[in-house]
Amino acid sequence: MRRAGFLVWLLIFLLLLEASLVSAAQVHYVSNKDSLYKISEWYGVDVPSIARTNNLEAPYTIYPGQVVIVPDPVARPGEIIYRVKAGDSLYSIAKAHGLSKDELMSYNKLASELIYSGQALRIPTKPQPSAVRTLAAAYSASTYYYNIPDLMKAYPARIFLRGQAQDKVVALTFDDGPDPVFTPQILDVLAYHGVPATFFVRGDRVAQYPQVVQRMIQEGHVVGGHSWSHPNLRSLSADRIRWQVENTAKEIKKWTGLEPKLMRPPYGEMSEEGMAELASMDNYLINWSADSNDWQAKGRDDVLIGAIPGSKPGAIVLMHSAGGVGQSLQPTIDALPYFIYTLRVQGYKFVTVDKLLGTPAYKS
Repeated sequence: MRRAGFLVWLLIFLLLLEASLVSAAQVHYVSNKDSLYKISEWYGVDVPSIARTNNLEAPYTIYPGQVVIVPDPVARPGEIIYRVKAGDSLYSIAKAHGLSKDELMSYNKLASELIYSGQALRIPTKPQPSAVRTLAAAYSASTYYYNIPDLMKAYPARIFLRGQAQDKVVALTFDDGPDPVFTPQILDVLAYHGVPATFFVRGDRVAQYPQVVQRMIQEGHVVGGHSWSHPNLRSLSADRIRWQVENTAKEIKKWTGLEPKLMRPPYGEMSEEGMAELASMDNYLINWSADSNDWQAKGRDDVLIGAIPGSKPGAIVLMHSAGGVGQSLQPTIDALPYFIYTLRVQGYKFVTVDKLLGTPAYKS
């Protein structure tokens, strides 16, 4: 049991670490003449780093039209990374950093003075003293405790962050719908590309837009619960959690005839008492292993940077099909075709969560 608990914690740590490592990155849209080597030269990042970020297998085949996430190069001690901006020249960059143009060219092994917007240049500089916050200090500053690993140990067959599939299979999931604006557009994209997905819906919004949920079922998607009104369930009593889950399930069943077994708690949070209630109701708690962070994206590139690196075999990918008042999910809609194409050319297949996990989606 100790070993199993350690492995659960290790998985959580690696998922969080992976998210932090790809937070600074750029999106490259592959053209006919591109190769991973050329992309590596262009951005100043080694080929293995790009391959790891994109889960590419040797011989690192890429296809025109797909997306490659390029992590920012890592600065060595005594240097910074500078991204070339429109209007920059080697002379202006060198002067701004107290160098000569020749010194800058030599340091970056440049064969010519031609530079491009977005190119990474290494700038030698003296390290500046800064206040560094230690990991221990960061943890001691907060009393928050992430309890999902402990709940996974207690309910190993009820809580899932990802599937066990060794094949290239991923489950695309959408939270917070339905709504009359963005959810139908997402359904249009999925229909056009023939991709099944899993929608975790709010009960209050199902009551408002039942026809959208009916469309989800008609088009082959799976519907799960996401609470009635989107509270943090970890802060509620067990009775209130049961009310949130049961009433959402009843509303879904009212309009579709199907009572969901899959449930995603808002914010991925659940208390020990709430998990006991969920298990007693014969439900599964479904979180995720790849987070697009699309709810705060400014454009499609932000969504792709969040979603692609974590999309490995067995991944459960988190996106949203509705948002708060005034929130736009246009970046999600814009990113979806690129995301789907990129994974497909790498050999991935999209399935619903129940198929990925081998669990029933609905109660009989």
